[in-house]
Amino acid sequence: MLFVQGAGARSGAESALLARVRHLPEHGVDPVVAFLADGPFRREVEGAGVETVLLGEGPRLRSVTRVPSAVRGLAAAVRAQRADLLEGCGEKMSVLAGWAARLAGCGCVFNLQDAPRRSPTATAVQLVAAGGRHDAVVVPSEWMARGFRGFGLRPRVVPNAISPEDVPREPADVRALAAWPSESVLIGHFGRLVPWKGPDVLLRAARRLHADAARTRFLFAGGTFYGLQPGYEEGLHELTDRLGLGDVVHFAGYREDALSLMAGCDAVAHCSLEPEPFGMVVLEAMALGKPVVASRMGGPEEIVDHGRTGILVDPGDEGRLSAELASLVADPARRAGLGEAARLEVERRYSGTVVCASLGALYRDVASRRSRR
Repeated sequence: MLFVQGAGARSGAESALLARVRHLPEHGVDPVVAFLADGPFRREVEGAGVETVLLGEGPRLRSVTRVPSAVRGLAAAVRAQRADLLEGCGEKMSVLAGWAARLAGCGCVFNLQDAPRRSPTATAVQLVAAGGRHDAVVVPSEWMARGFRGFGLRPRVVPNAISPEDVPREPADVRALAAWPSESVLIGHFGRLVPWKGPDVLLRAARRLHADAARTRFLFAGGTFYGLQPGYEEGLHELTDRLGLGDVVHFAGYREDALSLMAGCDAVAHCSLEPEPFGMVVLEAMALGKPVVASRMGGPEEIVDHGRTGILVDPGDEGRLSAELASLVADPARRAGLGEAARLEVERRYSGTVVCASLGALYRDVASRRSRR
């Protein structure tokens, strides 16, 4: 099976792909990943023992004249690998995969990871993908499935997975990194610094929380989105200073060891203001046994069992966010109980082995149906 991947750096969708290709061989699927961009994520995939193919930089929306050559190159890779199936990882790659699968005469699966109708450009790409040839569509949440049914698709819901290999053995010493006292209680925010992820919501909640719990500290790990909105991160630093939080907030920037930093925190805050298609940060925190306070919408609302495996708050409600985090800071036993229940839930429902059992069955069914045509 050939997976077509457009990005060379890892984010949530890439973490989910890495878990898939690591564990699919346990279920009769031999994965190869075709990259349309080189970068550290390709080396991670190879480090997991999975073969990769570099096809060259993929076409951008403004370079539509390059699309036919990209499709032909992908179809040639299908033939060279003698692949039974081609999976498009994300909407843009699904557009290319649909056309390439038609050209190569193989089966095709779309794995959609972006929120439906998030922007006019995204909607246009999703409509084009929906009209492409495919044998199955996979989405990671029921919220996603409801949205894509409006495009005339019939998605199969298979949640994203996390691999045990991604769970760090040793936490990073975040207190030493930020020069914070050893008795500090650490709240982490992990994700790209873009407005819809809500880092400013946590900053305003942090002002309330720190006033009541002076030993609380706040780590922000993540950079800007592919260099877009360069002024937003600067604005977050300015907001931090205006709120008088300069000594208790640390911006670590983009970190390849983000999960080690997460493991070094006491709790994780997820503050998105728009629905997450799934919410890999929430799943990663749970896998690490960390209590997470997440926005009550989209994928996280399906992942978190409120009060048992985590806490849900309405998006943008900085008062409730502050109150829930304060309750975790004040009660180490509650932090430990929520974290352990979360970790066990991930093992039961979201491990690579469990999720790939469903995916492997789906892929084999698609391949079988194609072979009978």
